[in-house]
Amino acid sequence: MRRRVRLVAVGNALAGTSSAEVSWDEAMLVWEAFQAVESREFDLSGSVPIRNCSVHLLTEHLMRAAEGLRKGDLAVLFFSGHGRLLGDTMAIQLERLLPIGNAVSLLRGDGNHDVLVVLDCCHAGAAVSVL
Repeated sequence: MRRRVRLVAVGNALAGTSSAEVSWDEAMLVWEAFQAVESREFDLSGSVPIRNCSVHLLTEHLMRAAEGLRKGDLAVLFFSGHGRLLGDTMAIQLERLLPIGNAVSLLRGDGNHDVLVVLDCCHAGAAVSVL
Protein backbone atom coordinates (compact mmCIF):
# COMPACT_ATOMS: atom_id res chain seq x y z
CA MET A 1 0.00 0.00 0.00
CA ARG A 2 1.31 3.44 -0.91
CA ARG A 3 1.84 6.02 1.79
CA ARG A 4 -0.92 8.63 1.90
CA VAL A 5 0.30 12.20 1.78
CA ARG A 6 -1.98 15.21 2.22
CA LEU A 7 -0.34 18.40 1.02
CA VAL A 8 -1.78 21.84 1.73
CA ALA A 9 0.32 24.22 -0.38
CA VAL A 10 -0.49 27.87 0.31
CA GLY A 11 0.67 30.87 -1.68
CA ASN A 12 -0.57 33.90 0.20
CA ALA A 13 0.49 37.52 0.12
CA LEU A 14 -1.02 40.75 1.27
CA ALA A 15 -3.06 42.46 -1.42
CA GLY A 16 -1.11 44.92 -3.49
CA THR A 17 2.34 43.62 -2.56
CA SER A 18 4.94 42.55 -5.09
CA SER A 19 5.31 39.15 -3.43
CA ALA A 20 1.79 37.98 -4.32
CA GLU A 21 2.75 36.20 -7.54
CA VAL A 22 6.04 34.89 -6.14
CA SER A 23 4.26 33.24 -3.19
CA TRP A 24 1.76 31.54 -5.49
CA ASP A 25 4.50 30.43 -7.91
CA GLU A 26 6.42 28.83 -5.02
CA ALA A 27 3.33 27.01 -3.75
CA MET A 28 2.65 25.68 -7.24
CA LEU A 29 6.25 24.49 -7.65
CA VAL A 30 5.93 22.46 -4.46
CA TRP A 31 2.51 21.18 -5.58
CA GLU A 32 3.90 20.11 -8.97
CA ALA A 33 6.94 18.42 -7.39
CA PHE A 34 4.67 16.28 -5.18
CA GLN A 35 2.43 15.45 -8.15
CA ALA A 36 5.44 14.37 -10.24
CA VAL A 37 6.23 11.51 -7.85
CA GLU A 38 2.70 10.77 -6.66
CA SER A 39 1.82 7.67 -8.67
CA ARG A 40 4.91 5.66 -7.81
CA GLU A 41 5.65 6.91 -4.29
CA PHE A 42 2.43 7.94 -2.59
CA ASP A 43 -1.23 8.86 -2.89
CA LEU A 44 -1.97 12.61 -2.89
CA SER A 45 -5.77 12.43 -2.85
CA GLY A 46 -7.23 15.11 -0.62
CA SER A 47 -4.34 17.51 -1.25
CA VAL A 48 -4.93 21.12 -2.32
CA PRO A 49 -3.09 24.19 -3.55
CA ILE A 50 -4.59 27.39 -2.13
CA ARG A 51 -4.10 30.96 -3.26
CA ASN A 52 -4.73 33.94 -0.98
CA CYS A 53 -6.97 32.18 1.49
CA SER A 54 -8.62 33.21 4.73
CA VAL A 55 -7.94 31.80 8.18
CA HIS A 56 -11.33 30.07 7.98
CA LEU A 57 -10.53 28.39 4.64
CA LEU A 58 -7.03 27.32 5.70
CA THR A 59 -8.40 25.94 8.97
CA GLU A 60 -10.92 23.82 7.04
CA HIS A 61 -8.23 22.47 4.68
CA LEU A 62 -5.83 21.64 7.52
CA MET A 63 -8.55 19.72 9.39
CA ARG A 64 -9.54 17.84 6.23
CA ALA A 65 -5.89 17.02 5.50
CA ALA A 66 -5.55 15.27 8.87
CA GLU A 67 -8.75 13.21 8.52
CA GLY A 68 -8.28 9.49 8.06
CA LEU A 69 -4.50 9.51 8.10
CA ARG A 70 -2.82 6.67 10.00
CA LYS A 71 0.62 5.77 11.21
CA GLY A 72 3.10 6.07 8.34
CA ASP A 73 1.03 8.66 6.47
CA LEU A 74 2.14 12.28 6.15
CA ALA A 75 0.37 15.64 6.44
CA VAL A 76 2.29 18.55 4.88
CA LEU A 77 1.80 22.31 5.14
CA PHE A 78 3.82 24.45 2.75
CA PHE A 79 3.26 28.16 3.30
CA SER A 80 4.77 30.95 1.23
CA GLY A 81 3.71 34.43 2.23
CA HIS A 82 3.97 36.74 5.20
CA GLY A 83 4.77 35.75 8.76
CA ARG A 84 4.62 37.87 11.90
CA LEU A 85 5.80 37.51 15.45
CA LEU A 86 3.03 36.91 17.94
CA GLY A 87 4.55 37.05 21.39
CA ASP A 88 7.43 34.58 21.33
CA THR A 89 6.11 32.49 18.46
CA MET A 90 5.30 32.92 14.79
CA ALA A 91 1.96 33.46 13.08
CA ILE A 92 0.89 33.12 9.47
CA GLN A 93 -0.41 36.43 8.13
CA LEU A 94 -3.69 36.01 6.31
CA GLU A 95 -6.57 38.49 6.68
CA ARG A 96 -5.71 38.07 10.37
CA LEU A 97 -2.97 36.17 12.19
CA LEU A 98 -3.07 32.37 12.55
CA PRO A 99 -0.57 31.19 15.19
CA ILE A 100 1.60 28.43 13.74
CA GLY A 101 0.91 26.27 16.78
CA ASN A 102 -2.80 26.33 15.94
CA ALA A 103 -2.08 25.38 12.31
CA VAL A 104 0.15 22.48 13.39
CA SER A 105 -2.46 21.23 15.87
CA LEU A 106 -5.09 21.21 13.13
CA LEU A 107 -2.74 19.32 10.81
CA ARG A 108 -1.97 16.75 13.51
CA GLY A 109 -5.63 16.23 14.29
CA ASP A 110 -6.06 13.19 16.50
CA GLY A 111 -4.06 10.87 14.26
CA ASN A 112 -0.75 9.15 14.67
CA HIS A 113 0.62 10.33 11.31
CA ASP A 114 3.76 12.33 10.55
CA VAL A 115 3.61 16.11 10.03
CA LEU A 116 5.92 18.24 7.91
CA VAL A 117 5.73 22.05 7.95
CA VAL A 118 7.73 24.17 5.49
CA LEU A 119 7.52 27.93 5.97
CA ASP A 120 8.84 30.44 3.46
CA CYS A 121 8.07 33.64 5.32
CA CYS A 122 9.50 36.15 7.74
CA HIS A 123 9.98 34.94 11.31
CA ALA A 124 9.78 31.25 10.31
CA GLY A 125 12.56 30.46 12.79
CA ALA A 126 10.27 31.44 15.65
CA ALA A 127 8.03 28.49 14.72
CA VAL A 128 10.64 26.04 16.02
CA SER A 129 9.26 26.35 19.55
CA VAL A 130 5.98 24.67 18.52
CA LEU A 131 7.24 22.26 15.91
